[in-house]
Amino acid sequence: MKTLIKICGVTSAQDAFRVSRAVVAFMGLIFAPESPRCVSLSQAAEIVEARVPGLLAVGVFQDQSQDFIERAVSEASLDYLQLHGCESPELCNALPRPVIKTITYEPDWTPDQLKAAMAPYLPRENPNIHFLLLDAPKRVAMLPAQRERLLATFYEDGSLAAIPHFLAGGLTPETVGPLLRAFHPVGVDVASGVEASVGVKDPDKLQRFRDAVLQFE
Repeated sequence: MKTLIKICGVTSAQDAFRVSRAVVAFMGLIFAPESPRCVSLSQAAEIVEARVPGLLAVGVFQDQSQDFIERAVSEASLDYLQLHGCESPELCNALPRPVIKTITYEPDWTPDQLKAAMAPYLPRENPNIHFLLLDAPKRVAMLPAQRERLLATFYEDGSLAAIPHFLAGGLTPETVGPLLRAFHPVGVDVASGVEASVGVKDPDKLQRFRDAVLQFE
């Protein structure tokens, strides 16, 4: 089974083309105002127009209104919605596109705490949630080895194997391979790890990230 790749934080039509050439599955467009990679609805529409057929556009939102999300779907032709805040399962299931629901874990979480956070959003119980996305906290710097040790505790009992999920948080072309070999998620999500500068994708890093994932397969 091929590992899905999502390149997040695309901010220009040029980068949409670069991401398309890397043959990934998902391109993320961030609408959360506090993000340095935030795009407007008009920018998003231009970026989506520049993609190649088959590349799915994901709108990334954080605690934003249903009205705004639905407007973004319409104006930017979004295929998926990633919800990165405290959105309710009810909102996830009411939206007009499939949802990727982010679960941001803390460095001191136990497996039971992760399970409790995921429980309301499990795809098998929420028809519009297609994937969960496990993300490391942005406010805490975690070394790759620290992150892998923590993730290892989450995967110990095998329960994550039954949940379609992405892994995100600090991934790079160098770290994604070991993570895939250890944990076998459905997909991986990367933003800063394939950038030349904030919001600008690096063609070489994009290619190396893709190659690292393909080598695992």
